[in-house]
Amino acid sequence: MSEKQRIESVYSHYENDPARNDRYSIFRPEVLAERQGLERAQLALLARHGFASRMGSARLLDIGAGSGSFGLRALGWGIAPQNLTLNEIFAPRLERARANLPAGVHFLDGDASRIGCEHDGAYDIISLNTVLSSVLDDAVRQALCRRVYDLLAPGGIALIYDFAFNNPANRNVRRVTRAQLRALFPDAVLSFRSLTLAPPISRRLGQIPVAGGALIRLCNLPPLRTHLLTCVHKQKNS
Repeated sequence: MSEKQRIESVYSHYENDPARNDRYSIFRPEVLAERQGLERAQLALLARHGFASRMGSARLLDIGAGSGSFGLRALGWGIAPQNLTLNEIFAPRLERARANLPAGVHFLDGDASRIGCEHDGAYDIISLNTVLSSVLDDAVRQALCRRVYDLLAPGGIALIYDFAFNNPANRNVRRVTRAQLRALFPDAVLSFRSLTLAPPISRRLGQIPVAGGALIRLCNLPPLRTHLLTCVHKQKNS
């Protein structure tokens, strides 16, 4: 079985797991707190790199776009539909993204490491949300990151949000560490920020009526965070 086939098999299993879908529902306080924290951090990085005043002209590629939830948020940030491209390896999710996103948005199906060279340097922003951890094959992960770097325009940034620790209960994901990311993007300038209260803790706090969301934010201390948001900056002289 190829890595692509393995990933498709895993996603197919996820699709048919109601308990898992409920666990990641936006209506759960801990899920909402996680998404809000990530969004604040992503917007801060975009502002730091000068995108706050030019989101309308910025070109964004979302790799592993799923059903398009991040793409919809990016449109809310000011990305123009014609400047938004969604990539997804699992065909049923991409079809839902096509239905969820407005006219003008572009779609690229299949393995992102095989996106054609005509797209080289085409994107100012590339997002990968819990994508690299789903790739267990080292060679495939390296190929994907090389492709991400080539797809970035000079001066562009990739925003990578992923697990910094392994999950013993899920063998279908593998952590992505700071050292690994530095090796995967040797020519870029990287910055890191820890995010996301450990899910076993946040789920328990989220069950507390009324105060759950506030407690999650209060307890979200660096030693208890399980994810990294990495900014990969491609220098303009690259």
